[in-house]
Amino acid sequence: MSSDLDVDRTTQEKLTYARRGTPLRRTVEEEQLQGAGGAGGVAGTAGNIPTFTQQPAGAGAGSNYRRRNEQTDFGVSKTVERRRVAPGTVKRQSVALLLDTSVPPASVRALQQAVAAAAGIDRARGDQLTVSRVRFAPPQTGSPSPVSGLLGYLKWVALALAGLAFLWFVTRQLKRREQEPIAEPVWLREISAPRRLSELEGMRPEEQPTGLVPVAAPTAAPGEGAREPAPASTVERLAEEQPDRLAQQVRAWMRES
Repeated sequence: MSSDLDVDRTTQEKLTYARRGTPLRRTVEEEQLQGAGGAGGVAGTAGNIPTFTQQPAGAGAGSNYRRRNEQTDFGVSKTVERRRVAPGTVKRQSVALLLDTSVPPASVRALQQAVAAAAGIDRARGDQLTVSRVRFAPPQTGSPSPVSGLLGYLKWVALALAGLAFLWFVTRQLKRREQEPIAEPVWLREISAPRRLSELEGMRPEEQPTGLVPVAAPTAAPGEGAREPAPASTVERLAEEQPDRLAQQVRAWMRES
């Protein structure tokens, strides 16, 4: 499909006058004069001096003067049209349609009309629609290779093995962390009264009651049935037995900060 577009931006102005004018003003002027007839006879002294052959004087005919003037002013109506044409107007387009030789002739006509309507073919504008019938290559319908099917199964098996290995690794790490001993804070046992942070910072490292002593898992004697509580339970027991002393120490540190 090929289209010829007009990308020029133009402005059109159109002035149209009406065929018949519209009367705006009408003026009518009439004048009429009437008068009697004048005296008859020959003008001059010959007419005023009587003679033997004097003719009688005759009277003139009367006058009647009339004048009518009519004037009409017409206004001519006009229409001014200004239009701005946006660029992109289609000047001409050509469409080519290729069909296989297996398409029956009755369907070719229907397809040609459908494509012409979809593309907006305008014969008056000079548009063209060309239909050609050629032999298309037959589609390849080969059977799928067994190797490609096997590779697809192996891909899913590899994904399943990777997921199982990830779950085994995570479970192993969680079990290992559960078996590791937890360091027991001994500073709770050594605090007899609230201390200031400045005092704790001024003490030597070996004197500071803030060290963490790793506690190994207790080994019970052959004849002993009771075992010492775990470090976590020891901290909870100290917090339950002496909550006031622990609260005082925490409040003292909060006031200093």
